Amino acid sequence: MGGQLHLNNGHPQNRENTCVSGYTKGNENYALSNFEDNDRNGYDFHDPDIGRVHFRTSEHYLHFQKLTPAAKQEYRQTWENTDSPGDILDLNKKIPAEKLRYQFPSGQASPEWDRDKVAIQMQINATKYAQSSAFRSSIHKAIEIGKGFNDGQGAAVIIEDTSTARRVEKNWGTGPDGSGTNILGNTQTAFANMVASGQVNVADRTPSLQSIKSNPSAKTSYDNATHQFKSGFQQTLIQTRKQAAAQRGLSPDNLTVDTSQLGGGLVVPATINGHASQTPTNDDARLTQLNRKMHSAHPTIDPGVPLHASAMTFSPIPVSIENAGWNGLKDTLHQQKIPMVSSGKTIFDHHLASSTSDKTKVEATHLLTSYAIKSVMGNLNTESQMTIVDNIGKSTSTVKHDPQAIKIRFNSTEEAQAFAKKLSEQGIHSHTFPGQMKTPQGKDKNCIF
Repeated sequence: MGGQLHLNNGHPQNRENTCVSGYTKGNENYALSNFEDNDRNGYDFHDPDIGRVHFRTSEHYLHFQKLTPAAKQEYRQTWENTDSPGDILDLNKKIPAEKLRYQFPSGQASPEWDRDKVAIQMQINATKYAQSSAFRSSIHKAIEIGKGFNDGQGAAVIIEDTSTARRVEKNWGTGPDGSGTNILGNTQTAFANMVASGQVNVADRTPSLQSIKSNPSAKTSYDNATHQFKSGFQQTLIQTRKQAAAQRGLSPDNLTVDTSQLGGGLVVPATINGHASQTPTNDDARLTQLNRKMHSAHPTIDPGVPLHASAMTFSPIPVSIENAGWNGLKDTLHQQKIPMVSSGKTIFDHHLASSTSDKTKVEATHLLTSYAIKSVMGNLNTESQMTIVDNIGKSTSTVKHDPQAIKIRFNSTEEAQAFAKKLSEQGIHSHTFPGQMKTPQGKDKNCIF
């Protein structure tokens, strides 16, 4: 479940009824969950006491911070060799009190932990943003939806919808009735605003906890995000889940259904930049004819078609413009690194914004596109050609086409099919027929527009 949600309270999409949601494994925006494992690659973290550590999930790192420095050395290997974050939670409960940095008497809250956990989670957010393309995508969805409100108040609310959790979770998430504190979601809304306003160094692959604690915008952003959630969106969420519970003859506390699945006209997909992932009606005869010719209503991929590996992550690496050069840029990309200059911008930004040569700008655009495709395909050997062509699609009252389109040509039909499938998995569908997968076009069926 999860996704971009518009709680249908009778008002157009706005800050008080729209959110980005993610919690359930295998569904949209799961990267926002601390239980997510970065496609089984895990994460590198900068621990404030023992330096670099590698854990399967950020939930591992969060609970590792509850240990004393000496206990971290003692339990490090156990933490690194334990795959399940649930097992880490169980292990944490068995550690002797003298080895814990924070004390939780009789299961009660720890004021010290409550003081520090937000900064730790913000460090986790910055780490995941640098190392996970899926996490970055979810953060930018909140940023883009927020821009659409045109009120200058930043990203849309992010929530950790814990309504389907095995136990009631109203601290880090929203809980079954929507009244939870939503600490995790609020830190991510705050982080999204820091990214959008350039208040965090996104070039640091393993940011330190101190870099968060010493950043004055971290606390301000979190306080603002918490206020935005409590004073606006949460009230709509509580009312929506109350209505859904009543429809089912339940109390809100017993409604263990993800908000995205409430149905009953209570929740619809939110739009991003004016586009929602829903299938339109095909009343227009021209669209119906075009649909039969170019787009299958139930597109499939031949099971024999190799889909390559999962999408690759490109990590930022600090460089100077003088030391990069054009060949240096290509070599760095082939090592799955993105060259970043001191301003936090990429070398691509430099070539596109600073160069007076149109040829250089075109080359940078082509290189950026080709490596974006390699990243999606999970294969650095994927070759493609990108060209700008006149758009043959005609705009209608319901579907608007830009004058030009990007044509990406692959070496085979199979690669084009695989790319279309991967785009669909990321929520990128046909522009003419929203909700339907793109299909290869052209004489050899090896082009994607």
